[in-house]
Amino acid sequence: MNKHITIGIAGHRSHGKTTLARCLTALDQKCNILEKNSNFSIQVAISEFYVMPEIRAALMDVPGHPRLLKSAIRGLSAVDFCILVVAADDGIMPQTIEHIKIINHFKVGDGVVVISKTDLVDQELMELAELEIHDAVQHTVFSGKPVIRFSATDSSGKENLLSCIRKAIETIPGKNPDAPFRMWIDEAIGAPGFGTVACGTVISGTVSQDDPLSLLPLNRETRARSLEVHHRKAAAAFAGQRVGINLPKISLKEVQRGMVIVKQKPENLFVFLNAELTADATIKNLQRVKLYLGTSVSNARVTLMDQPLLSPGQTGLVQFRLNKPLFAVPRDSFVICGMNTQTVIGGGLILEAAKEKFRAAKSSRMIPYLQALKSGDLRMAIQYYLSNHARRLVDRKELFEYTGFSSQATRRIISGLINESEIISCDNETLLLKETYAALAMKLQQAVEAVLSTDPLKKAVGRDEIRKAVDLPVDDALLKYMLDDLCRLNRIVKVKGGYIIAGFAAILNVAQQKMADILMNYAWESGLSSFSAGNYCRVINPDFKKNETQKILDFLHEQGKLIRLSNNHFLNAEALAEIKRRVRKAIDEKGSFRMTDSLDILGYGRSKAAPVFEYLDEIGFTRRQGDERRLADGN
Repeated sequence: MNKHITIGIAGHRSHGKTTLARCLTALDQKCNILEKNSNFSIQVAISEFYVMPEIRAALMDVPGHPRLLKSAIRGLSAVDFCILVVAADDGIMPQTIEHIKIINHFKVGDGVVVISKTDLVDQELMELAELEIHDAVQHTVFSGKPVIRFSATDSSGKENLLSCIRKAIETIPGKNPDAPFRMWIDEAIGAPGFGTVACGTVISGTVSQDDPLSLLPLNRETRARSLEVHHRKAAAAFAGQRVGINLPKISLKEVQRGMVIVKQKPENLFVFLNAELTADATIKNLQRVKLYLGTSVSNARVTLMDQPLLSPGQTGLVQFRLNKPLFAVPRDSFVICGMNTQTVIGGGLILEAAKEKFRAAKSSRMIPYLQALKSGDLRMAIQYYLSNHARRLVDRKELFEYTGFSSQATRRIISGLINESEIISCDNETLLLKETYAALAMKLQQAVEAVLSTDPLKKAVGRDEIRKAVDLPVDDALLKYMLDDLCRLNRIVKVKGGYIIAGFAAILNVAQQKMADILMNYAWESGLSSFSAGNYCRVINPDFKKNETQKILDFLHEQGKLIRLSNNHFLNAEALAEIKRRVRKAIDEKGSFRMTDSLDILGYGRSKAAPVFEYLDEIGFTRRQGDERRLADGN
């Protein structure tokens, strides 16, 4: 695959940027009638530039007028290599400085300085211009780079410039073709017979004809009906290429400069962006600024995270609070300007598209994670991310998206952390910190014990009761995984209606124990006759409430002190032993018995005896054959 590079031409107005571009491409880039009648460009001009057969470039000439700083920022946002043009007769001018700052903040990979109009000055002025340039580009991408003298009158210096460009571009990696497709829109046009065409530089990935696309932040679904690369139809466009994408079912008025086209639509867009900011001017906490990201411009308020003030040259962690949602990817470069000035006051890197507003109380949780992202420590970033999202399972794909590191590197670190038992792979896709698992497992087990201790009559503790007892906003998927794993480890037991602790012995309170004693005494007095909670409360002891009585009877049954029949009646264990003795005697005498023999055997009729005989069948004491019952084998 050919490498595709974007080359920017920056500098102060009337310093010869457009003339240089025309000399390199042999094309007239001033296509606007207003530009032709003025001596400076009023918009970004783009043309195709074959640096060498295997490397194609888009040559981007940005305007140098102070009023057009917005256009210059947008144009330079996609640049991989930059040519800084300085007129020999003017030297470094205000917009030269602004463009240098923009290029520096956008982390442009490489560059070269061109001194234009060399035919207008003598050798002394030329040397002064070179010294001035040397001082101005210190600590920038142009520091130590070639300074090439160029004259448009005879094209002197052109070959030297081309040689420098070719040599530098061979080592520039360019944009990532393997990352998800993304393109900031810098122009939208209506093509007769085709509809809306969105133009821009492919920041990452590839796009092919008929690929499904999303237009953000509108969240509109569309597709790439057709593609053009430098006015030629193409089946696909790759990272670094200039492309026009025909978007069906999208009107021209819906598409605006600063929107972004993607293939993989994000789940959410955020109004909080956490970033690393380097100040070019003093920046105060909560200062309002204009944020330039890609080709978008947003009003934002800067919240300083780790220091009260950013002085020129200082770098700090900040959160941008936007007035509308914006799509941003970690490691994106940005520039900020004052609200009412055409001056760059800072720039840096987006570290995270954040879901929550920064507060000082959250510093201990948020800042270490951002510092790990800032330093490129992927291992610590993953651990901090999992710690900050400890109330839910985290998908591996989410880590790729939110940390901004490559999926290959992230997978490698995740595998290492799993092997070292630092994190747990809950399934093939989701992850959990080991220390989070250990702490939550203990809390869940203690929650089940606490509920059962508080209410000994409770048969089991439901999932919602456990969540409430833990008093943590635990995600459903995480709670289910934790409870299932605790069951696997036999730390809790899943039963009908919820969970219990294996071997846990509940203790009745004084009032409950008194009720239990009364009911056990009544069961003993009832002999072979069973009774229910409702019957007992209605006939024997109206002071007892049915629900409470039922819970006590259930508890006594679980303790093995009472026998529960199919009709929810109860017998004491001694009565069951006597019933077995009588049934065995009847069978020994007659060989079998029928339901009609219940009065002789138990002393009561069939309706009351049926559940008793069914229970004997259920426990394997008797075996029913038609209307007769006999002792089961082994009895």
